[in-house]
Amino acid sequence: MPLTVWKLVIAVGVIVVPIVEGLLAWLLIGSAAAFYPDAWKLLSGAARRVWRRDALVALVLSLAAAAGLARVEALLTRVFHAYAPIKDELFPVTFSTQWPAAGIFFSNLSRTLMYAAVVGLLIFIIRAGWRRRAWWLWVGLALVLVSLGPAHAHSRAAFGVGWLMNLLPLLVAAMVAGFFLRDNILAYLMVLFCALMRGPLMDLFAQPNTFFLQNAVALALLAGPVLVWLLWPSGAVEGPKVDGGSA
Repeated sequence: MPLTVWKLVIAVGVIVVPIVEGLLAWLLIGSAAAFYPDAWKLLSGAARRVWRRDALVALVLSLAAAAGLARVEALLTRVFHAYAPIKDELFPVTFSTQWPAAGIFFSNLSRTLMYAAVVGLLIFIIRAGWRRRAWWLWVGLALVLVSLGPAHAHSRAAFGVGWLMNLLPLLVAAMVAGFFLRDNILAYLMVLFCALMRGPLMDLFAQPNTFFLQNAVALALLAGPVLVWLLWPSGAVEGPKVDGGSA
């Protein structure tokens, strides 16, 4: 690759991509906040006080469900080892940086907000389609189900095993959101944030190298204040009337 082209690729990756991602995040989060005005109540300690109990219950159940799904995935991989898809990223790219903890933390923090916005918009669209009995809702769901299969599958068995392994997390996530998270905005953020942090923390603590163990501790120290702020019971006891959901 010529040096000029290489510099152009680096410039696009460092300047253009973050700007585009920032605009996309602004669009998603702004749209979600417009459809869910209660999201701004997250800045109120009194509202977080109302939401926190159900959010904690939903978080514990979500982590337990994630652990159960990991065991089921391991079982399916062991039984259908000839067809189960293999993870491409055996060693995370973020580990090969000067300070993996900071990269993982800020990346997961921004992804938490974006994923929460996407989930909120999807729920709004699904509810609107269900109320109107719209045909496009069923077409969209059918396309989503078909797209769950691995694109690189070379046989029906490989496609079926990969499709099942992708379907199970989607079903569990839908059940957790429908029965426990519901309208509890704090619960969505806590579950997404902890789900994104869980994997990197486990991977870092599993490394024998002291550098990665130090980054695991640093990542835990960075994530801790975020959880403390989300659960901090500040504000008056008589908080705003918000729907905390049903746990």
